[in-house]
Amino acid sequence: MIKNEEGYADPTYDGAYKIIRQEEKRKQDEADAARMDKAIHKAREIFKAYGFEVVERIALKNIRTGKIYR
Repeated sequence: MIKNEEGYADPTYDGAYKIIRQEEKRKQDEADAARMDKAIHKAREIFKAYGFEVVERIALKNIRTGKIYR
């Protein structure tokens, strides 16, 4: 629980802070997913330009979060 400058619990600020953090995390997750889609698309284009095609799934790991996309 976040406390105010007098040391008392401040549930209003605490609730608002949690909502803001959740929104920031959601936006970061969406941006990560968009970058991942773009990276996979570019990788497939590169493989195709060199005469190859991807036949299995490509798995990527987000370095920042550690999340694995399959």
